[in-house]
Amino acid sequence: MRKAILFLTIFLALSNLSYSQFTFSASPGFVFNGANFGFEIGDLVPYIGIQYANLSSTRESSYQTWDYETNTLITVKNSYEDALDVFMPYVGAKYFVYKKSTLRAYFNGAFFLPIISGTDKRNTEDNEDFKSMMDEMSSWGIEFGFGTEFFLDENFSLGGEFGLRLGNVGSEYSYSDIVSTPDGTVPGKRSENDSYNLTSTYTKIYLNYYFGK
Repeated sequence: MRKAILFLTIFLALSNLSYSQFTFSASPGFVFNGANFGFEIGDLVPYIGIQYANLSSTRESSYQTWDYETNTLITVKNSYEDALDVFMPYVGAKYFVYKKSTLRAYFNGAFFLPIISGTDKRNTEDNEDFKSMMDEMSSWGIEFGFGTEFFLDENFSLGGEFGLRLGNVGSEYSYSDIVSTPDGTVPGKRSENDSYNLTSTYTKIYLNYYFGK
């Protein structure tokens, strides 16, 4: 479970957020093409957007053991299914600090708040502890960058950006446990608090289309 949270942290940190009115972007690491919409207010361009990603895995294993009831060697099979769904709504704004002819330079900032859900099954049975962990999971991310746009005409621009990305994924959850006592065992609970942070730089190029120009 902890590996799943760590992987999700890296996944969110390397995932690509798109910018400007209508944008298609690509960057190193995980690549997610997306779109967002914004509007210009002088030199300021606020925008909103949402992206979706799904991670899933399946695994099957088998081993042989001795069945003392039938006095034969039998094969035991197990199957594992895991899935994560991530919706990433975000808001941001870029501010143009330089405009000359077809070239513009800007600073950009964005905040995203992923909504995470998932399942963990073994032999088609749900892992209730995993469900509890997902219910208690929280995550967020921010980006700061500097970039330039070169306008091919009044509506299309080609841009490049370099920046810093910060992300966090955490979870506080508890699950049932068995506690040993001098007289045997009694039901108990165990709690864990996990928090993973990642800081990385990013570079990307993208294409914008500005409506209404």
